[in-house]
Amino acid sequence: MLLRELFQEAKSIRNARAGTVDAALQAKCEAIQEKLASVAEDPLQAKIIRACQMNLSWNETDRIYSNPSSQVVTIDQEEFADAPTAVLVWLIAHELGHIVFDHGEAAQGADSQNQELAADAFASRLCVKIGFTKAPVWTWLGRRKNELGRTELERQQALERDPKNADYFKNQSHPTIDMRIKSAGELGMELSKINTDQIDWLMSHIA
Repeated sequence: MLLRELFQEAKSIRNARAGTVDAALQAKCEAIQEKLASVAEDPLQAKIIRACQMNLSWNETDRIYSNPSSQVVTIDQEEFADAPTAVLVWLIAHELGHIVFDHGEAAQGADSQNQELAADAFASRLCVKIGFTKAPVWTWLGRRKNELGRTELERQQALERDPKNADYFKNQSHPTIDMRIKSAGELGMELSKINTDQIDWLMSHIA
């Protein structure tokens, strides 16, 4: 299969919960994995990335996550089959970062937040090397709207920006969205803009 075909936006098989793996999305994720390995910062990182398994599931409550001990990245295909390629590239790179750094799953508070920022930085550096400088990650993850017409991204950012909640979010496992966007920006990566898919550039340079 041509790389250009792999990177076409995969069609969702949403509601197919009988254990059918989306072969097109599987191939796309594995192609992304190989491209990330090819621009890894050193040979050991490339070896670890290539050794990882891309596991598609259909009952993961819209999540993508990694298990560093087993070197598996699990992706909810119902949520991410329709995701922009730039979103998938950054998120897969982020999860691979957890595996490369062998992050402990028991980390809490500041330690956990530092792990997340390290994985973010890993993803952003690799994406910039590939040619992605913009990926609407938080726009995609927080696109659902509540009954008041407010997106989950808007709701979450409002909570995180409220000074009354500062102590609460300081002790959470993940940094605030604003913190993560700022950290990525320092590495030349924009994470939450709309209409920033650079797939044409990627497909012309990926070979």
